[in-house]
Amino acid sequence: MAVKSLASWEEAWSWWSGLANFETRPALPGELKLGRMLGIMSALGDPHLLPRIIHVAGTKGKGSIAAMVESVLRHAGLRTALYTSPHLSHVTERFRFGADPVAVDELAAAVLEVREVVSAIDSPLFAMGPPTFFEVATAAAFVLFARKKTEFAVLEVGLGGRLDSTNICQPACCVISTIGLDHTKILGDTLELIAQEKAGIVKPGVPVISGVIEDPAREVVRSAARNCGSILWEWNREIEVEGEEIAWWEKGRVQTVNVRTPAGTYAGLPCPLPGKHQWQNLACAVGVIDMVLGDAIPDRSGGLKKGLQATKWPGRLEILGRDPLTIFDGAHNLDSAAALAREIGRIPLLGQRGQSGQRGQRRFIVSISSDKDQEAILRQWAPLADEMILTRYTSGQRATSPEALLNLMSAHDRSHCRVIDHAGEALETVLKAAARDDQIIVTGSLFLVGELRPLMREKSVS
Repeated sequence: MAVKSLASWEEAWSWWSGLANFETRPALPGELKLGRMLGIMSALGDPHLLPRIIHVAGTKGKGSIAAMVESVLRHAGLRTALYTSPHLSHVTERFRFGADPVAVDELAAAVLEVREVVSAIDSPLFAMGPPTFFEVATAAAFVLFARKKTEFAVLEVGLGGRLDSTNICQPACCVISTIGLDHTKILGDTLELIAQEKAGIVKPGVPVISGVIEDPAREVVRSAARNCGSILWEWNREIEVEGEEIAWWEKGRVQTVNVRTPAGTYAGLPCPLPGKHQWQNLACAVGVIDMVLGDAIPDRSGGLKKGLQATKWPGRLEILGRDPLTIFDGAHNLDSAAALAREIGRIPLLGQRGQSGQRGQRRFIVSISSDKDQEAILRQWAPLADEMILTRYTSGQRATSPEALLNLMSAHDRSHCRVIDHAGEALETVLKAAARDDQIIVTGSLFLVGELRPLMREKSVS
C-alpha cells in the first residue's frame, strides 16, 4: 500500500470511526432518521439513483440472500456490488465489487468525499449533530457504486427498514427474509410492529419477495405490497423449495434442492450455505433473480447453479476445523439461535473419528450483545452443551459481561459453564482441552465470530 494511500486511510478512519455507531452502542428511540441521508445524497449528486438495486431486509437470513443474489448476478456477467454489515475482520468487507472487497484507498477517498460535503452542508438537518457511522458508510457505498459504474447493487438493511439509512434507494426489487423479535427497544416489542418497520422498504410498484410465513407479520407485508400496488411472491406460496437433508458437516457433502417460482422450476440447485434454514433463503434469492432478470440469463438453470455454487458468506455454520469439528456461526437473535441449535443437534456425538469409543463433548464459546434476549438465546444452546465458555468480544460497548450471562443460566446449566473474560483466551483454552471427537461451536455474535475467526484460521493453516 502506498504511503499516500495509508495516510488517506488514517485520516478517513480517524473521522469516520469517531462518529456515533449503533453497532457498538444501541440506538435510542428517535435516533434513526432519513433526512440527513437525503441531504448528503443531494450534496453528492444523488448517486443512489444510478444502479439497479436489490434491497434486502429481515430479522434472519438477509445477508445470506444478499450474498446469493449478488453471486448469481455477477456470474450472469453483470457489474455487481454487495453492501452488508457488520464486517467480520475489516470494514472493507462491507463493500464488495465483484468477488472482492473495496481497496482501502478507494474507500478512504469515498469517505473523505462524504466528509467534505457534510462539512459544507448548512441545514437544520445537521443541527442535531454529524452523521452516524452507518450513514457515512451508506453514503460512501453509493459514491463507490457510481464511481465503479455498478449495474446491480445488493443492499442489506442495517437496522429495521423504514428509517434505515439504505431506505433512500429506489430498488428494482425488495426482499423481506423473515420477521422475528430483535432490536425490540427500537423496532417495537411485537412481531406486527417489527414487520411494519421492515415492510417500510416496500416502494410503489416495486416487486416484493417475502419469506415471512406467520401472521400477523405476514399480513403486514401483504398489506404493504397491496397498498403500493406491488407484485408479491411469498415463500411457501408462489415460491416453494424441497430437498432431502444431508450431513452437511461431513467433508465434501453438498446440499441440493429443487425450487419452483411462478417463472420456472429448477432441479438440483446447490445450496452453498449449510443448514435447512438456508433453503428458504436460497428460494427467495431464486425468486429475486426470476423477478428482476427473467429471460436475461439465457441458461437460467445453469446460471443459477453456477452463481449459487460460487456464493461465499463466512461465519454462518462455517467449519474452520475438523479434529475437533469447529464451527463458527454468528447467531445473535432468538430465531438464528434456534436454527443453530437445530443444526448442531443433528451432528452425532459418538466418538466417530477416534479409537477410544468415548462420547465426544460439545463445547460452546459464547458472547452476546447487551441489546439481545440473552436468556432466551442461552436456553436454546444450554441443553446441547457439555461445556459453555462465556466470554466477551472486545469491539464496541455492546458485549454483555460473561458474569451477567452466567447469572442468566439455571443452576443446572450453570454447572457446565465457565467464565473466561478474554475471547482469544477462551478459544485457546477450549482448543487445548478438546479431544478429536469433540465439537466446538463459537457463536452468539458476529462480532465474536469476526474477532476469533482470524485466530482460528491461523491455527488451521499452521
